[in-house]
Amino acid sequence: MNTRYLSPRDLYQMRQAQLLARRRALQAQLAEQMARELLLGLERKYGLLGHSAQIDIHSGHISFDRPPDVSGRLPSELTTVTEVDHGPGPDADSPSTGPS
Repeated sequence: MNTRYLSPRDLYQMRQAQLLARRRALQAQLAEQMARELLLGLERKYGLLGHSAQIDIHSGHISFDRPPDVSGRLPSELTTVTEVDHGPGPDADSPSTGPS
């Protein structure tokens, strides 16, 4: 029985190629993670979190699975923030000088 082995140089090149393949696979995973993080940031920026919406990455078009309500507002426009007036503050008697 004649057993043959790879030369040390060929073995080195094979292991180097395996490590390079692993590195590229990790880089692909990192790029995918970065894309997910960017999408999450865009969903937050455009008020899409909690809504069923699709973003077309080629055109930038945002489409909702639900149509707008009867007022024509999209789901992201339905939530509004209302400022609450708590009445005069402790310095209500002093004249206002504007923002400091």
